[in-house]
Formats: sequence, structure tokens, C-alpha cells
Amino acid sequence: MSVEVDAAHVEHWLLSDGHWAVRLDLHDGTLLGGPTLVEHRVTGLASAIPNLEALRQFVLLARKGRLPASLLPRERRAAQWILELRVGDALLEGARQQVMARALFGHAIAPERWRVESASYRLRVQRLVRVARRYLAAPLSGPWFD
Repeated sequence: MSVEVDAAHVEHWLLSDGHWAVRLDLHDGTLLGGPTLVEHRVTGLASAIPNLEALRQFVLLARKGRLPASLLPRERRAAQWILELRVGDALLEGARQQVMARALFGHAIAPERWRVESASYRLRVQRLVRVARRYLAAPLSGPWFD
């Protein structure tokens, strides 16, 4: 939790669970001197849903000290990024694609003739290698470090 008071004596509070945060701007009153009335303003229907969701998150954060996992946004591409990072690490170690496939997909990879018997996994690893090489060439430009 942190607070900043600007020149107009408006308090700006940042309440965080270490990963996600809720910001409060107190235009009148103070939380520094004790309890205060908290009002939430919704201006227009277009802003109602995001504002109500922010209020809900604030109430849960204030009650529990953290946001429940059900309210945390999920990054749909995270699993793919993890695979790309693992392949990038394997490339830097000089691993062969068959070794990568076995490490990533385990028993799904055929023990013999993996290029033929596990062709879809071979192609998947090849795509992961292309993406990983592109991101390794310019690591700060890809999604791994956004």
C-alpha cells in the first residue's frame, strides 16, 4: 500500500497484492487521519461495467488483502510463451529438436522413428524453434518481456 498527496491535497492510494493493484483517488477527505466515506462515481453507461468491476476488485482486496484467483485476468497465450521460452533455453544449450520434443511432450513422442510416428509434434517443435530464434535475435521486442 502506498499513498501520494498532490499539490491540490488529493490523496492517491495504490493498494496491491504484489501483482495486481487498485488505485484510489480521494478528492475529499483523507484515509491518513482515519475512516472516511468512500464513494464510487460512474459517469455514463459506457463506463459502468469496468467501473463496477474495479469497485468489486477494491472491495475484495480490502476485505481479504488480496484478489481471488477468479478475478485475476488470464493470459490465454501464456502456455505458448512458456513453450517458446523453454525451446529458446534449449536452443541456447545446443539441444536437438528430438530432445526438445521429448522434454516438452514426453511419452507422446514415439520411441523409434519419431520424425514419422510423431510428425505433428516434430512440426510443432520446428514452429517453436522458428519463433524462439526470432525472439532470441531481439529478445526485448517479443512477448516474453512485455
